[in-house]
Amino acid sequence: LRDVESLVSEYCNFCRSVGIPLDRIFIAGMMLHPQMSAYVWKWEVDQEFQEHEVPHTAFEKPNFNPDEPFAVLLEGRAINYRMTAGSEYIPPGCAWFTRDGYQDYYALPIYHRGEMKGAMAWSTRDMRGWNAKHLQIFERSLAALSTVLRLHTNDIVTKTLTVRLEQHVQSQTRELEMVNENLAKANDNLGKANAKIIQQSEAQLRHFAMMSHEIRTPLNCVIGLSN
Repeated sequence: LRDVESLVSEYCNFCRSVGIPLDRIFIAGMMLHPQMSAYVWKWEVDQEFQEHEVPHTAFEKPNFNPDEPFAVLLEGRAINYRMTAGSEYIPPGCAWFTRDGYQDYYALPIYHRGEMKGAMAWSTRDMRGWNAKHLQIFERSLAALSTVLRLHTNDIVTKTLTVRLEQHVQSQTRELEMVNENLAKANDNLGKANAKIIQQSEAQLRHFAMMSHEIRTPLNCVIGLSN
């Protein structure tokens, strides 16, 4: 699979080449099993591409402002989210929209097998904003782009899990090697201790034998004289 930066950048450049004044695209969501990490991608004209992996808990309800566009979509309160420079209310998390001179914002939810997995938002600084044709193109390209991104993140997670498994195996192998090394050292020390005990026992036996001989000789003489 191609990397996300190349894919998203080519998509955005294509949109601009056919007359769509796309200046920013933001994609976020789990894309995967809810217990896995989530991803955030942002392309903005004349800016570096941004890609972040975030905990899946970042998309749980207590962690976002309910007025934010993606929160509205995640909770199913709307099938899309439109915001323009003339909107009466700009959510706090979208302060960049006014600060950077954006004029129109359009977001759609990303669904997979009937379950929302994230959202994608297109923004422009063009004073004319989005027209019906632009929105139609966004809606039609959403499914294809999100599918490729989901496949890409699946590939990332597979590689990540493989690396983690390899690291776990290596860690367990190192621990087993350390246990075996310690066991070998313990066996070696035990062998040395046993050898030392045998050596000391033999020395004591020799000492007792010599003392027995030294004692028995004069005793034999005393017994002989007594007889």
